[in-house]
This record gives sequence, structure tokens and C-alpha cells, in this order.
Amino acid sequence: MANKLPKFPKFIEGMTLNFKEVDESDAEFIFELRTDPELNEHISTVSGNIKDQIEFIKKYKEKPDEYYVVFQDKKGKPYGLGRMYNITNERFTPGSWIMKKSAPPIFSIESVLLMYDFAFKTLSLKYADIDVRKENKTVIAFHQRFGAEYVKEDELHIYMVLTRETYFKARQRYQNFLKD
Repeated sequence: MANKLPKFPKFIEGMTLNFKEVDESDAEFIFELRTDPELNEHISTVSGNIKDQIEFIKKYKEKPDEYYVVFQDKKGKPYGLGRMYNITNERFTPGSWIMKKSAPPIFSIESVLLMYDFAFKTLSLKYADIDVRKENKTVIAFHQRFGAEYVKEDELHIYMVLTRETYFKARQRYQNFLKD
């Protein structure tokens, strides 16, 4: 993905949810989710107001190596967010994943599967470079169940890599969460 990423599809359809690229109309939802102290414990915090979030979305749209998405139910009600950034010809970093507490439990796993499918199938990327805050034990364990391998750590984060091949082997265990 040397210079500019392909245009994001109108939406990507899953079994129980869809995801779409954020736009300015999502600013209020994003702001509410990102400022919830229970939900933003392991991701960078947001300050300011909804107008600041709109400006952030405008600036995001200019980034050549990133997708910022909203996960929504089949009726279009938003439940979560995710990002794919530092996208190159072979690699990406998944992150900033956050889901409302009221989301059906299936949304969590399905949203991750949809994002990885988009990266590994649609974009043909080979590696997910994962960094997780050390205290976020459930997310570390989740990525390990998918076969992500430990690379290194620093004071705050554990760094792992998930290959396309490893993902597709693990994906077979989650077929009941997928549409195809």
C-alpha cells in the first residue's frame, strides 16, 4: 500500500454486524465511547468536545496509511470502533478497538474477525503488528489464542506479530462467527 490505500467499501458485511469507515456523522458516538472511563482504560484518551472529534475525523481522512471504522448492527446502530494503521504493502497494526458494554457478546469476536479478514483477504497483507498494554491481560490472551507470537516488550506494552497463515488456521475455530 505504498502511497494511498484503496477506498474503503461502503460497508463490510458480517453475520450479525457490519463495519464502515468513520465519517463526521459518527463524531458524537466516537466521542461518547472514547471518553467513557470504563472503556478507554487501555487506549489513548480523548479530550475536547464533539467539534474537536469532527476535526480529528477530517484529519484522519487525509492519512494515507490508516482505516478508522465503526462496527454497527444490521440496522446501522453503532456499537464499537477499530483502527488499522501503519499499513504498508505487507503489514498493519490493529488497534484502538473499543466496544460498548451493551453490545451483544458475539460482536466482540466477529468485529475482530471481520477486521482481520479485511486486512489479510481483501488487502492481502501478511502480518499484523500487535501492541497491547501489559495490564490488558484479556486482549493479550485473545491474540495468543489466535497464534500471535511474542516479539518484545517495553515498560507499557507487549508486542506480538500475527501472520496471515497463522490467522487463517485459527480462523477455522471461529467459523460459526462468520458469514462465509
